[in-house]
Amino acid sequence: GDIYIRVGEIDLNADKIYHYKLDRNDFLPEADSRSFTELSLYFAGHIVHPNQRAEFERTFSYAQLLCAARENVDKIEQRFQLDLDENKHYIWCNVLVRFFCDDNGKNCAMALIQNIDNQMSTQNTEIQNLEKSRNHLQTALRNIEQSKIRKAHIFSNIAADLKLSINRLDGILSEISQIIPNTPENSQKFDA
Repeated sequence: GDIYIRVGEIDLNADKIYHYKLDRNDFLPEADSRSFTELSLYFAGHIVHPNQRAEFERTFSYAQLLCAARENVDKIEQRFQLDLDENKHYIWCNVLVRFFCDDNGKNCAMALIQNIDNQMSTQNTEIQNLEKSRNHLQTALRNIEQSKIRKAHIFSNIAADLKLSINRLDGILSEISQIIPNTPENSQKFDA
């Protein structure tokens, strides 16, 4: 099932987030006075892998979430490498924001972070294995093509040798026919 390591409830009307951290299979509230905008910028600058920061800022900015909520988008979801403990150890996570209206009609969203590092490692291993298989198949195909070229070359040489031998035999027969007079009794000897 889905195991989320962090959950946050976003009040889109007030740019507020109430977030929770998974601790021993229970979500505990985390005290934080930052707005969602501030938290999102902090995440982009400190938690998200440097190569993915711009994409995170585009995808999960407060303005983007407001726009998605207005357009009745169900969810925004993307994979990022995150350093949740801020120790320069990045893990693959699925970042998901689901939109809803609460009982009072207030626009809200749930922000969920799921650790998918093991799935990504398995997927990367499978991709590497597929690439190795593809490389082996390409090598085998090249070997077959080279073998076809060699065989074609060999048959071409054999055909040339046969043609040369036939031409020599024809030449020898021509010489013999010039030496032996062409009389009706000699023709009968060669026809028999």
